[in-house]
Order: sequence, then structure tokens, then C-alpha cells
Amino acid sequence: MERAFTSGGDAPGQSMPSGTFRTICVRTCDGYYYPISFATSPDHFADDEKSCQRSCPAAEVMLFSHRNPGEDVNQAVSISGQPYTSLPNAFRYRQTVDAACSCRHPGESWAQALKSLNDTGEQGDIVVNEQRARALSQPRVDAQGKPIKSDPRANARPATQDSAPPSAPSETAATPGKPDPSRPVRNVGPPFITTR
Repeated sequence: MERAFTSGGDAPGQSMPSGTFRTICVRTCDGYYYPISFATSPDHFADDEKSCQRSCPAAEVMLFSHRNPGEDVNQAVSISGQPYTSLPNAFRYRQTVDAACSCRHPGESWAQALKSLNDTGEQGDIVVNEQRARALSQPRVDAQGKPIKSDPRANARPATQDSAPPSAPSETAATPGKPDPSRPVRNVGPPFITTR
């Protein structure tokens, strides 16, 4: 399946359909794929291919794309025009797990594996360092299924002498279902007039 990526200007009536492409990075050893761009144009495929290579340094990967919206991985093709479905290991990851097929080298953390991505970050990106990788790999519930509090800022705040202990609920507090008359109320809409 060959796809011509032109930016228009072809013979009359033969222009590229409108829309964008979704690019996916495919690990060729098991066919596993993950998104690189959700809405891009062929002009950016070279950048997406570099991102694909950097995001999985321990395995052979290829960039594939399909139209977005309207197509999925079954219609995805590589930059050279090879369909994803023609790969020898297409969808293999769904049937079996190959421990040797990984984006990380044995014994390597995600922070170490993705170290090269930190150099290309932009403002607002989440950077995975050794500490963040450890925190993200921890379970979020304990053995009884109760949530584990993992906010490191909560433990880092020392109590100050000026802070008052939490006060007991006021005896004048409103009971459930009744508004508290001393509570300030903000009117956000027009007044309603009720008739009896």
C-alpha cells in the first residue's frame, strides 16, 4: 500500500484529502505500538520518527501513520509505505509477552532509558527523573485495598507555632439541609419571583 504525501497542487481534481495524521511508534520485535502525535501533517513525520527512536532506545522501532479521523492501526503505513499489518510481528504483543522485547535495557530504569528525551523537553513537559520513576512505579493502594497517600509535600511542611489547632464545629453551624444564615451567599443568577 503506497501513500503519496503531497501538499496539494496536483492535477485538477486530485488533491490530498483534508485532515491530519496520527503517528504511532511500533516496536518491531512484538508489534507493540504507542502514539507519538495525534494530529500532525507529513511535514512533521521526520521529527516524529526521531521522537519514536528516542522513546524506545533498546529496541528496533518504526514510525507508522494513519489518517485521523477515519482510520486506525489496521490502515497504518510506515514512511516507506509498508502496512503495519504486513509486519511479521504485527499484534504479536496481544498473544504473548516477550521479556527480551523492551524499550529498556535489562536492569535499566525508565529515567535512565529516557534520559535523552530530557534534552528536548519544552515548557510544561513532565520530566521523568530517577525519583519520579520510583514514585510512578509504586502501587497506589495497600494490601487491604486502601489508598496510599503519596503527596511528598504533606510530609515536607513543618508545623508552625503560629498555626492554630483546628477548631471544633460551631454550635451555630447549619444542620444538613438548612442553610447557615451567617454564611455569605453569592448570587450568580437573576432573582426568581415565586407566586403562590
